Amino acid sequence: MINASVLSCEAIERELRDVWGNLFGTTVGPHDNFFALGGDSLKVVEAVMGARRRGIDFRSSAVFRNPTPARLAEHLTVGGGLREPARAPAVPAVLRGDATAPMTDSDDSAASLHVIHSVTFREAERQAVARWAPGRTIASWSAGPVGEVADRYAGALTGDGPGLIGFGDGAVIALEVARLRAARSLPVGPLVLVLPPRPAEPVTEEQALGAFLDGLARRFGLTGEEDLGEVHARVRAAGWFSADVTPADLPAAARTAAAVTAATSGHRPGAYGGRAVVVHDGADRDTDGWATLSATTENHWFDYGLANPLPLLADDRLAEIMGKELSR
Repeated sequence: MINASVLSCEAIERELRDVWGNLFGTTVGPHDNFFALGGDSLKVVEAVMGARRRGIDFRSSAVFRNPTPARLAEHLTVGGGLREPARAPAVPAVLRGDATAPMTDSDDSAASLHVIHSVTFREAERQAVARWAPGRTIASWSAGPVGEVADRYAGALTGDGPGLIGFGDGAVIALEVARLRAARSLPVGPLVLVLPPRPAEPVTEEQALGAFLDGLARRFGLTGEEDLGEVHARVRAAGWFSADVTPADLPAAARTAAAVTAATSGHRPGAYGGRAVVVHDGADRDTDGWATLSATTENHWFDYGLANPLPLLADDRLAEIMGKELSR
C-alpha cells in the first residue's frame, strides 16, 4: 500500500506500468495504449483493482479517457482524478515570490532560426530545434507581454527571411512577430508553432501563478514542506526549467511563467496571410483556430494527450517532420 496522494506523476506512472505489465504479461511503456495491448472492459476492472491494491484509487472510466500510463498518471495527479486521496499535495510557501526573471533577448539577430521559448521548457526546446535543424544558427528569445515583445522582436530580426519557431505561449509571440513583419513588408521565413495554447478567457497573473504552482505540487507530489533545493532537484530531474535556473531562481521562474500565461491568455489566433506549420497534441481537431490560420496552414497531429510537452519534443516522427519543414 502506498500513499498515492503525495506520489509524483512519474511515480504513479511507474506503478500503473507495473500493474498493466503484470496484467498483460509484457513490458509496458509510458505511451502504450491499454486497448492496443489487448485490454477490454473486463481488463479495465482488473487494472483498476490492481492499482487500488497499491493505494491508487480511481474510477474505471478514467482508463477509457486516458488509455496510456503517462496520460492516466497525469490525469490522476495534475487533473485531480484520484478518489479520496489520503493527503492532498500542497505548494511550499518558498515557491511564492513577487519578482519575475529578467527577459533574455538573443544577441544573434542575424541567425537563420529564431526560437521564442516557453518559460518552463526552454532547454528541451532548444535541444529539439538543434536536432531538427542541424547546422543552422539558432537564436533564443523570451516570451513576454504580447504587443510589446512582438513589436521589439519584429524589428530586431535581420537576415533574408528568418525562420520563426514558437513553443507553447511563445507561439503567440511568434505569430504576432510574423504578422508585424509581413505588415511592414519585411521578409518572413518558415513559421512553426509547436503546441500553441488554446484560446481562453483572460486570467490575472495571480490566478495564473496559483494554477501553475498547484499543478507543480500535484505533478511532483509536493507536501508543502519541501525547501527550494528539494523542489529544484525534482523538477530538474524531470527535465523542467533550464540548467542555469538555480534553486533560488525557482520563485521568479514560476512567477515569470505565470506572467507569460496571463499575457497570452486572452489571445485569439485569427487569420494569418502566410504559411504556417502548427503542431498539435490531443484528439480534438480544428476547434481552437490554430489549425485554420491560413489556407496554407500545415497541421501535424499527435496523440500523447499530455500537458507535459517533453515526450512530444523527443518524438522521432516530429523530428522527421520538422527536418523537412525547416529545410524548405
